[in-house]
Amino acid sequence: MKLLILVLLFPLTTLTFAQDSTKVFSYYFKSETSQFKTINEFTKNQIGIYKLQKGKSTLFNNYDLRIEAGEDLIIDETGIYILKNKILNISRTEIRENSKYSISNGYLHGVLKNDSLAVALQGELFYFLMPSKGFLFESNNKEQQIVDLTNNSLLVLSKEDNGYYSALKIDFNNSEVSLSELDLNFHQTNSILHVNIIENGITTFILNPNQKNWKTILNNFVLMDSYQKK
Repeated sequence: MKLLILVLLFPLTTLTFAQDSTKVFSYYFKSETSQFKTINEFTKNQIGIYKLQKGKSTLFNNYDLRIEAGEDLIIDETGIYILKNKILNISRTEIRENSKYSISNGYLHGVLKNDSLAVALQGELFYFLMPSKGFLFESNNKEQQIVDLTNNSLLVLSKEDNGYYSALKIDFNNSEVSLSELDLNFHQTNSILHVNIIENGITTFILNPNQKNWKTILNNFVLMDSYQKK
């Protein structure tokens, strides 16, 4: 079957690019190791399905656009991920010539095992939404680490293409979970133990924080999205 991926909605990434007045810079962590305890599983209270809350974001304020990208955040034994949709299509010819697929009452059969997908016909193509998982943290990913902070918070450290690590903070408050990204200004970044490299013509701080530095870091996460447990 020829499936065309038209849109990959909401490719969530942790931003490390920053601008402070006239200074343009970026920052990463030197390694995934921190002073905090690594965890291997989530608590019973943390596991569940969470729905995106309207008006609870400082970065993604277009709720209608965000909800199209996927409104459910799920925490289970496989990790932390957002359920989102890929818009795919299949042609009339493919359905006619391949007995694996069929259309019945506006639903496509044969793509998912023991399930069907609603379709919309445009010309010679049937379009449908294919559920997919956008992992923020994947339990079996060796290039990610999740550590336990204080006050019901977790920190996800993910290895990027340059070999250094970005950070995503996850906070739990009763039945609510919030995602936050690190937002340091130039002076704060420069005050943390680091080495400088030039990456793509931009000064990049490779952070190697001590215990005092971590206080600065944890006080400078900015809310991205907030979710309420269903």
